[in-house]
Amino acid sequence: MRGAGPGSVRFSSLFSGLQRSSAFFSALRESSAFDVRHRRQRVSHEQRVPSVAARYGGTAVHSEDSGPEDVMVLRVPELGRRLRPPRLHPATPAVVGQRVPWLRDALADIEFPGGTPEDFLRQDVHHWSVYCLPTARADRIADLSNIHELAFAMDDMLESVHDTDADADVHTASDLDPASGSASNPGSGSGSGFGSGFGRAARRERVEPLARALERALAGLPPTGPVPSYLRAADGCFRTLRETGPAPWYRRFGEAVLSWFHGAVKESSMMATGRLTGFEETLDSRIDTAGGFFIATSIEYGLGIDLTDAIAAGPELGEVERAAWVHGVLVNDLFSYRKEHFGEAGRAPDGRAPDGRANTLRVLADEYACSLQEAVDLLVEHVDAAEARFLELRADVLGAPLGARPGVREYLDALELVLPGNIVWSRTSRRYHGTGCPWTGTARTAMALHPDRTVFTPW
Repeated sequence: MRGAGPGSVRFSSLFSGLQRSSAFFSALRESSAFDVRHRRQRVSHEQRVPSVAARYGGTAVHSEDSGPEDVMVLRVPELGRRLRPPRLHPATPAVVGQRVPWLRDALADIEFPGGTPEDFLRQDVHHWSVYCLPTARADRIADLSNIHELAFAMDDMLESVHDTDADADVHTASDLDPASGSASNPGSGSGSGFGSGFGRAARRERVEPLARALERALAGLPPTGPVPSYLRAADGCFRTLRETGPAPWYRRFGEAVLSWFHGAVKESSMMATGRLTGFEETLDSRIDTAGGFFIATSIEYGLGIDLTDAIAAGPELGEVERAAWVHGVLVNDLFSYRKEHFGEAGRAPDGRAPDGRANTLRVLADEYACSLQEAVDLLVEHVDAAEARFLELRADVLGAPLGARPGVREYLDALELVLPGNIVWSRTSRRYHGTGCPWTGTARTAMALHPDRTVFTPW
């Protein structure tokens, strides 16, 4: 792929037949850029945080979360102690000024589970981009904010697609693995591999056409049928990035978008089935869903750099990024837990929050048979470990020849700012906490999780 010419990007040939998901991911993982970024050492969380098994290895009593009227109070220790202070992008007023008309148009055809496009607008999701990408070029931050906000909206839309059809398939672990589809598996008879939480009808009618349309939009190809508002908006964003970013970078960006989409579908399926996975498996799935590769290529675009050659030089950048994505996912799961626990899309038929949600906080509580507060303490230990590892690996890269390559230091500085930016956004986001109950600004906080809001108090 690195040998491809600078002409038009042929995503259809690179990902021939996205509906055949196993072929799609085989091709994707053969890409040197994808492989380098996602190559990782499998280290158990007992090894990362030695005190975990000793402290909570089945000795505590599992907390039972009851109905939606209950209020849970969780104490959150200080986060990000080693990081630089968060920054806000200086062009934030311009981003805010242009977003509402554009986004209202883009959201017109999206079905939100338990809400409306106006509800989504009030979540102010654009704050993620201006907090996490504060050093992006002023002429590019609005484009990035638009595409990120659209991705959040599409992620919400996918929650409404998971299937309740009579022909929904039996849910198995192999159904959720895109590489395992086969004719003998009823959950992937079409070879889609999109996970059986989307029954055959939902995959055929909604998910597969959307995947193919997204692929065509990324490639700059004309649509083959009616185009919903969100795909028109995405097509405009992709056109801008395709015309202003280097071709090698845009190829990797396209891979990142499609990888994120598949991860979002897979996670929505896991949420629908209530399938409980272990911490490591859930963490890996969440990293894909959170779009780490998507964020990485967004940083590059925002800075006006192309790290294709630096990425191909070895796995070092991918290892630094892996630590950053672990940090980001765990922080996100901690502060999004209220939304997911009480959210309509995540509830079992009896109204209770299913134990199998794709949230690492819930998985830790189950895996160690401990209370939710003890799971918070465990999760924060993992955040601290990921933070220390990120800073160590970042220093290693900057002290090596790779750190002297054009753009690498600038990129790693920007990547570091994503971490404190994500902490602030996750703590203050209306998407997770409702309105009228802002974070107090204290490093240590107690969160009272209500069905409609989070109430923060100093701790």
